[in-house]
Amino acid sequence: MDRLVVSNDNNVLHVAGEIDATTAAHFIEALHETTGGIMIDLAECTFMDSTGITTLLEADMLTRSRGANLVLVSPSDAVVRVLAICGMDEMFTVRAEPAGAC
Repeated sequence: MDRLVVSNDNNVLHVAGEIDATTAAHFIEALHETTGGIMIDLAECTFMDSTGITTLLEADMLTRSRGANLVLVSPSDAVVRVLAICGMDEMFTVRAEPAGAC
C-alpha cells in the first residue's frame, strides 16, 4: 500500500497519507503537473515532517511564479500541529473546503 496518494482534480491536489522524506518526491511531481493556482486538500494527510513543510514552501513559490495562489484546504490536525510548531500556521491561506479559484 502506498504511504502517500496524491490525486489531481482540476488543480486541487488531494493528499492522503504521509508527507516525509520518502514520499515528498511524489508530492512534488504532482505539484509540477498543475497549472496556475493550486489548492492542496490535506484533510487525509496523517503525518507531515519538515520535508512536508519544505514541499509546501516549494508549492507556494511555484504558484507565486505563475502569478497565482496556494490554498491549503482542510488541513488535518497532524498538519496544523506541524505548521504551528514551525511558526508557519499564519503563512498559508487556509480554507475549510475547496471553493472558487486560487
